[in-house]
Amino acid sequence: MNCLGNQFTSIVVEDFFEQFDLIKDEFKKIPLYDSVELTKLNRETFNLTENGGEETWPGSRSEPLFKVSPFLEALFLQTFDNKFKNFFADKKVSCKTSLHLRLDKDDTSDWIHQDNEVADYSLLVYLSDTNLQSGTGLYNPKKELITDVKFVQNRAFLFTSDYFHKAIGNHGNDIHDGRLTFNAFFRIG
Repeated sequence: MNCLGNQFTSIVVEDFFEQFDLIKDEFKKIPLYDSVELTKLNRETFNLTENGGEETWPGSRSEPLFKVSPFLEALFLQTFDNKFKNFFADKKVSCKTSLHLRLDKDDTSDWIHQDNEVADYSLLVYLSDTNLQSGTGLYNPKKELITDVKFVQNRAFLFTSDYFHKAIGNHGNDIHDGRLTFNAFFRIG
């Protein structure tokens, strides 16, 4: 299943984390921050200048999981290797992971975007309860919807970061009923 190259790729894997019921509440214990707060924390963590490390996105995110939950990051990497056997073959790959919560109030501030400035491949694992009115849309360069992947709990969705995409159906009022995802950004080389 080696899909590397200049081709667009997307793969869905059901039941990503083994024994998900045993760990699903652990994700809700990780602190989340808006983009302004997280930019400040990242500057401190990575010793960035005042102009470095700024990110914008709707909702709230965690700090990098290697910092706040090395166990969950290690579990993710091990599970990725098991579920996506040899996907990156002999390539040198770095990975940045975090959690991302988007609520109903964030739906209007979301936008179609690409992740290709920060990654070659993007991966989401849907952590919240299944919500078939939610998911992720993939778009062509004219920003017309090509397909969408429904928000099914513990479903992993890997796609090349060149795809235009957007969260569909942000929902809920808090961590207990909102759209919580595990995000991973892979860079080759």
